[in-house]
Amino acid sequence: LAQVLANDDKVDSYYVDEVHFPLNQTSARHWTIPDQPADDLLYNRRPVNDVKLSAIAMCDLKGFVAVQIYLNDIRSEDFLFFMQQALSSVPRKNKVTVLADNASWHRAANISSAKAIKYLHFNAPGLFLSNAIENSFSFVRSAFRKRPLVSSLEEEAHLLVNIFYDPDNE
Repeated sequence: LAQVLANDDKVDSYYVDEVHFPLNQTSARHWTIPDQPADDLLYNRRPVNDVKLSAIAMCDLKGFVAVQIYLNDIRSEDFLFFMQQALSSVPRKNKVTVLADNASWHRAANISSAKAIKYLHFNAPGLFLSNAIENSFSFVRSAFRKRPLVSSLEEEAHLLVNIFYDPDNE
């Protein structure tokens, strides 16, 4: 993180984390509470029983560089696969560092023994805000709640990926 903040041009730094998107949240239909401003909306829920999409994403300070969507919770095997694929797709002209939080699947035995571990650096506990991806997730969640109604999980995932890679969301 210090190398990034010092604008070290020999280090390419990325941020990685996971985020969940409950499919029952939307802002397509809403209402207000009496005596509350009209722009202070309460959101309804879609008729989906606790189904969610989970995403692993990696970004730099310009935008997202890799995203993988899952229907289930993220496991260490998923994280390892994601890291291997994401690291193989980023340019390697400089040293690469990836800042992650201390989730148990980030430090699992299969991660610690993989080549990807040499790129991973972990936040100190409680310093999750030093990971730039957290602010990005806030924006993506907000945009996802405003998505149109669709009829399939594939369409939901497609909308989500489009939000991550929308050029207006740099």
